[in-house]
Amino acid sequence: FIPLIKKATCKPLDHGGAPTSSRQYGWIFPSDMKMTLFSLLVCAALVSTVAVSVSDKKAGSEPTVIIIGATGVGKSSLANALLGCDPLRDDCLFPVCDDSLDPCTKQGSYATGQWLGVGPNFKVVDTPGTGTSDDEDDLLIQEMTDVLKNGAVGQTNSILLLLDGRETRFDRSLQSMLRQMSYLFGEQWWELMTIGVSNWTYDQCSIDNRNELCSKYPSKCKNETWFENEINNQLQKKFHLTKKFNFVFTHSWSQTMSNYYDLVQQDHWRQETKKLWEIMSSSETPFEFKTRDDISKENKELKEENKWLKEHCRYRYTDTDRTDIQSKNNIQEEIDI
Repeated sequence: FIPLIKKATCKPLDHGGAPTSSRQYGWIFPSDMKMTLFSLLVCAALVSTVAVSVSDKKAGSEPTVIIIGATGVGKSSLANALLGCDPLRDDCLFPVCDDSLDPCTKQGSYATGQWLGVGPNFKVVDTPGTGTSDDEDDLLIQEMTDVLKNGAVGQTNSILLLLDGRETRFDRSLQSMLRQMSYLFGEQWWELMTIGVSNWTYDQCSIDNRNELCSKYPSKCKNETWFENEINNQLQKKFHLTKKFNFVFTHSWSQTMSNYYDLVQQDHWRQETKKLWEIMSSSETPFEFKTRDDISKENKELKEENKWLKEHCRYRYTDTDRTDIQSKNNIQEEIDI
């Protein structure tokens, strides 16, 4: 028997209608028991997980998700959490920066492991973030392009654009990156894209505050539907799209030790990651990262091949005609004789 003590502290909405703080719901385990249980969970998640540089080998047949986004939105943290590792641990496969504007991930990398540490095998690709400086952004975008096209990735089942749930505007560097990727890889780039949302907390207090704000001040409502509409409108306007994107609210910090026994957060984490897995695994034909130059080169080669086939067929047709004529002449000569 493990004694559980529920803790809850929450401040209501202030007079202006905005949430003032986040209530923390959770379960307090005896410290020794908590560490033991958590260590077992982490070990189980990491036993079957392998991380490698993108240049080591090509992607396999397991479902693959590529996480893209600006610096600091939590791409590496989410990648770790999807592999079943507490994002705050130092021994997770993807390094995470502590409140730094300088990106930790400057070179693409990927890891293979079990989904959430216990599920089917999959591959997650962590890419460099944008939003540091113009010169460095160009280098990071080039690095990401090389990773997707020439590195270990090559193809994917899903592209996850991770956005910070506290922001609803696309900064200039992120817009530039998305435009470059769209130009390089074509319109299908958008078809495989899902929007991931970080820093969208699902402790009971945050849920209650969002619901209360929407109930008392509908014009100021900022729930999941509001966020989805805001982002869809911006994507459609800025990139001339008609698609309405799917969203998954995957707050990776819900998988840290302090939140692991919050049943409400864990239930939402399972729901949102299940949606992501279904999106990844439902793609029957993986998207191959071929640039417009690659496609143009392939088209040129196909045209040359077609030209050769036409010429070859024409020569064979001419030779066949000559043979038929000669055969007819021989037959006629025999008849005359």
